[in-house]
Amino acid sequence: MIHTLQGKHLKNMLGSGAMVLAENEEMVNNLNVFPVPDGDTGTNMRLTLQAAVKALEGAEGKTAGEVAKIIADSTLRGARGNSGVILSQLLRGFAEKVAGKDELTPGDFAAAMEAGVITAYNAVMRPVEGTILSVAKAAAMEAARAARKKMNFLELLAAVCESARLALEQTPRQLKVLRDAGVVDSGGQGLLCLFQGFYAYMEKVWQGEEESIISSGLVVDPVQARGGDAVPEGEEIRYGYCTELLLKGEHLSADTLRRELSRLGDSVLVVGDEKLLKVHLHTDAPGEVLTLCSRWGEMDQIKVDNMREMQRQKAARAESSDPGKKLAVVAVANGPGLAEIFTSLGADAVIAGGPTMNPSTDDFVKVIQKLEADKIIILPNNKNIILAAQQAESLLEGKELLVAPTRTIPQGISVLVQLDRRETSLEKIARRMEAQIAAVKSAAVTQAVRSTTMNGKTIEAGDWLGLLEETLAVVEKDRETVVQKLLKALVQDGDEVVTVYYGEDVSPEEIEGLAQYMEEEFPDQELEIYEGGQPFYPYYISVE
Repeated sequence: MIHTLQGKHLKNMLGSGAMVLAENEEMVNNLNVFPVPDGDTGTNMRLTLQAAVKALEGAEGKTAGEVAKIIADSTLRGARGNSGVILSQLLRGFAEKVAGKDELTPGDFAAAMEAGVITAYNAVMRPVEGTILSVAKAAAMEAARAARKKMNFLELLAAVCESARLALEQTPRQLKVLRDAGVVDSGGQGLLCLFQGFYAYMEKVWQGEEESIISSGLVVDPVQARGGDAVPEGEEIRYGYCTELLLKGEHLSADTLRRELSRLGDSVLVVGDEKLLKVHLHTDAPGEVLTLCSRWGEMDQIKVDNMREMQRQKAARAESSDPGKKLAVVAVANGPGLAEIFTSLGADAVIAGGPTMNPSTDDFVKVIQKLEADKIIILPNNKNIILAAQQAESLLEGKELLVAPTRTIPQGISVLVQLDRRETSLEKIARRMEAQIAAVKSAAVTQAVRSTTMNGKTIEAGDWLGLLEETLAVVEKDRETVVQKLLKALVQDGDEVVTVYYGEDVSPEEIEGLAQYMEEEFPDQELEIYEGGQPFYPYYISVE
């Protein structure tokens, strides 16, 4: 039995909570109301906690306050998606409350939980009840009551778990979208998993088992980003060609092909199954790569980029630009074609990210620190990335940030096209951006990853979905029908340009058919088509 929490206890509690969440990641993901492949809550929360678990390796002999600060700092940098950012804020408020403490009493722990809730609520511009915030608030209030009743840590954490569970059950009553889908809040469920992990560890401690819960097997490599590769400025490129392709065949072996390709370069990534593999590597012999892969099966979507030439072009642009440049733009894009479009329009850096691959706060910090400009505009281009981008400013000194509220790729492109770099007032730029974003009509096509009900529509896993801005508008069994219905809903008299960015699995024949349909149905509008190469969302569409 223990009466106070030492640093080792806090460290192992966090590890146990992270482990429980990791074991239930898919369950938490399946609670996401929007049935599209995005930065799912369970995955984002797991990756956020994983940053803390890794940072705590070797943190022996630290006080409770020191361990809490390590947890707060690492989750701040590793926060992914809205759920990860809010979780990091709960932990940050907790750490600030216990700063300087060697050990924590139940009263200290409860007060720190309450401080975490206040910090998290303050971090959200418009807090919504029925979310992770509600669950956190109920748990903190129960912790305070338990502490006042002089409960020990095991009793307190049991009360916290029960209170969080009851609050989670209430979330569908607080949010209509949850009620319609018949689910509880995914972020709240993830937080309950964390609390249950805390309790599981404390139960072991009460039984006299204080060995470390954190194991090396808990920390895994981050998910590999898909798409083009950005080469840090000034860094020497060992292999000159970024080579990518899809390989189709029978009885393919990712492990075997990975070993064979490793002798031809580095940054080798081979993922997939026995019938389809995605291949990526940096090499000086792209021809040999293609010859080797052709022996395995049929190749598709072959892409070879000369990274040395890209670096030279970037250097040339930098030399020709104003040496006193004060403004830089960082964009987030989830496909090699989209990354190239943003770069060609003047983005100073492009971070790989988007649906299913939300960049962390630290990803933004690392990129921005390399930019010489003191004023930075970030184009998140996804609603689930905005908070992580905003959080970067607190970690940067001498940099003034403007996070544009771009929630779609077309919005980000429109803002960048019309950006006046001569303007140095971020306040004025922000006002213009609002008008530009409002003038863009955006749509997207994706495939449902789970069955649910939304906006009165019954959705089965595998159905094709059409989204107008962020609203589900079309549900069909085939992709072509969804695209056509979206275009009919989007295009109106007086609209001038329709732009389509197509993804990695769209065939030339499909694009040709779309162009023919547009010519027949919308002869008065100009059609522009670009290869975005994005995964999961075969089409992004904008109308201006």
